[in-house]
Amino acid sequence: MVGPVATFEKEVEVEEIVGRERGPVVGLLELGGQPPDLLADSYRDQQGTDRRGRLVDDGAGAARAAEAIGTAVVVDAHPDGEVDDPQADRSAALALGLDRCHTGSIGTAPGALEARFRGLRSRSAQRRPYDAASVTPITFAHRGARAQHPENTLPAFRYAIEHGARGLETDAWLSGDGQVVLVHNSWVRGARLGVVPRRIPVPTTSAARLHDLGVPRLADLYEKLGSAYELSIDLKDGGVGERIVELARESGDPGRLWLCSPSRRALRALRDVAPDVHLVHSQTKSRLQTPLERHAADLAEARIEVMNMHHSEWTAGLVALFHRFEVKAFAWDTQEVRHLQAMHTIGIDAVYSDHVARMVETIDGPAAS
Repeated sequence: MVGPVATFEKEVEVEEIVGRERGPVVGLLELGGQPPDLLADSYRDQQGTDRRGRLVDDGAGAARAAEAIGTAVVVDAHPDGEVDDPQADRSAALALGLDRCHTGSIGTAPGALEARFRGLRSRSAQRRPYDAASVTPITFAHRGARAQHPENTLPAFRYAIEHGARGLETDAWLSGDGQVVLVHNSWVRGARLGVVPRRIPVPTTSAARLHDLGVPRLADLYEKLGSAYELSIDLKDGGVGERIVELARESGDPGRLWLCSPSRRALRALRDVAPDVHLVHSQTKSRLQTPLERHAADLAEARIEVMNMHHSEWTAGLVALFHRFEVKAFAWDTQEVRHLQAMHTIGIDAVYSDHVARMVETIDGPAAS
């Protein structure tokens, strides 16, 4: 059965086909564009297959048209209303030039995600129940108190804890001798022969040498400051996550560890070996290739407990959406009082800021700082 024909451009039409029978197939190259490479973007961790034979159809739809038209592009709909290869459907819609908010919803039946999540909750014994009150809102000192001390140093971390921050945020790499070191970039500034400035690569330099350059180890942080605080760590190295978990189990508190990555694939791999830590998907909204509702459902299914976005991308509605799937909402770069107040008002679960006193006073009140 063929549904109504909707014209998007003068010579291009879209049909919704109910059923699985297909006519003659043409590739996207014949439409003048390149076929999508859906496996290329590993950073966004989006997966899919380019099934061009199910994206484009130039058969009966064009033959029945009232006047001669170009090749018709057809978007496939599953007869049961289920999401069937949404990446493939999205590619066909992008060929038409549809905007992102519409392409992501192709093939999604109303209520399907909530139904899937209800089933997930009934069979997930390891997943902790959502309890925003237990951690709301965490005040994370971004790279320590970097507005007062050099970032990612023990003095910065100590200052943050002493001035009321309930959490520390840092970045982690593996050094050349396999130790977890806390530094943002893959290099640190040094000098050749003590004179000529140079960049010293973290992955090929020993932890002892990096320590001389002001880079602490995670072991040093636990030794000097203990673990009575929330610790958010950006995973900068592919193999650093598992080593962090080992150290937290040996010297810290894995239950207060929040491991952050833009890669859902990396986080899913960690969940399999570390059910006792918190996992955080840190990504900008513009880089998400699925609708936010579906993304929230995917995080819940993968037992990734937090979505972390820039504060400007959060709204009260989005916070409520992620909470509906028992996924917490974190906001980074909340540097000004107005940013912190806005996030607190809409129910965000944690904030990250360089300015510890400002953050603590705004979130917890003057007495806390």
